[in-house]
Amino acid sequence: GMNDRKKVNEMKEKGELPGQKKRGSVKSAQNEDGLTPMHLATSEQQKAAIAIQKRARGIEARKKVAQQRADGELPSQQAGKSKKKVDVELSDEDKAALVIQKSAKGMNDR
Repeated sequence: GMNDRKKVNEMKEKGELPGQKKRGSVKSAQNEDGLTPMHLATSEQQKAAIAIQKRARGIEARKKVAQQRADGELPSQQAGKSKKKVDVELSDEDKAALVIQKSAKGMNDR
């Protein structure tokens, strides 16, 4: 309960929890941001790794698009191919309904 949380907080402050380093030795090596040189190196390495990953993903995506373009598989290329005009014969009732709808829309617009 509450007493256990207090004990854990005290242990955190003293650096007595398993896997936790002593705070006194780390404070001397910290800069004004509170980061150690090790943290700075890892953050710089992480930023560099992210930049490299972005470039690699971009190169891979451009290659994929180029291959799709060559194969004619891009959505814009397929849109023109798949659209076929279907000429459907309308029955007399459908034609009459269209005429009525056209005149009704014309009256509403005026």
